Amino acid sequence: MLAAVIFIFLFSCSKEKKNKISISKPEKVTSYFGENSSVLITDISDIIQAWEGFVFFEKGQNKLYYLDHNLSQYIEIPGYGEGPEEYLSIGALGVVDNLVVAYDQGKNTINLYQSDFRLSHSIKLRVFDEEFFSITGHNGNIYYSANGNFLQIDYSKGTTNTYPIHTQDYKSEFEKYVNNLSYLVKIDQGFVQISPTEPIIKLYNEELMYISNIDLSSLDILEESLRRSELMKRTSPDSFLELFADVYALNNKVYISTYTDYFDKNAQYKRHLNQIIELSFDTSTKGEISRIIDFSQYDIYLKQIIVTKNGRFYAFDFLSNEIQQFAF
Repeated sequence: MLAAVIFIFLFSCSKEKKNKISISKPEKVTSYFGENSSVLITDISDIIQAWEGFVFFEKGQNKLYYLDHNLSQYIEIPGYGEGPEEYLSIGALGVVDNLVVAYDQGKNTINLYQSDFRLSHSIKLRVFDEEFFSITGHNGNIYYSANGNFLQIDYSKGTTNTYPIHTQDYKSEFEKYVNNLSYLVKIDQGFVQISPTEPIIKLYNEELMYISNIDLSSLDILEESLRRSELMKRTSPDSFLELFADVYALNNKVYISTYTDYFDKNAQYKRHLNQIIELSFDTSTKGEISRIIDFSQYDIYLKQIIVTKNGRFYAFDFLSNEIQQFAF
């Protein structure tokens, strides 16, 4: 009897702790592009905040665009082509020292653009980094993760430093390869690494030394995805299921666009992308889940996300091919 009482008490505490994570439901403000736009946007590989607006790469047309914060005007950034100062296919975007940083997968180079859209620097990478998820900048350095390492490039000096990614014991080389595919974002206290396939979020200091992690596996919105991921690992060892679609950092917060797996009223399996996990890092040694931002009241599919200092949220909706603006 006593054991049953203890179990009920612990279960209640566990459920209560889960329910303490707040849920926010933002309001839609406006949108841009879509059916009535003169520019056809079909798939955005990356979007960043820069030059008091946004810069994004449209994969279908292989074009870079600048869009102002009010979503009122856009400018095409010239440069597509085979020439020495041109790009072929942008895989990741970032910002360093008011320069837009673009990783060109086609030429395996990192290009830096000034606010007048002219090319400032072009850096040829020594190793072809086929899987290159994100890029960030800080104090004159460019940081990204690829091929199982963090890389730091001083773009003015042309020097590169390599740091090994904090790893664990993997069952296979494929599992190691998948977990090394990761986002690396800069926060006030250091760096945060997010693997699209794993619920463990890792925190590093300014010197890219591993400090601690946050385990998201207890979140209800990941429950079905994690169950299907484990099933896939057992039945198809050379395949994986993505949990997260995009990551954005602002000051001491990190926002993760999260897949949700569920069954509809007809018992059909569905996969959506309308939940955001917000993490807060108030100290240099740990972070916590601060809230879930729920967009399920809208029929949207949040593939790329941005949060601005004035509390506005922007996202590329893959269903409508629009950039949507929301307010908290």
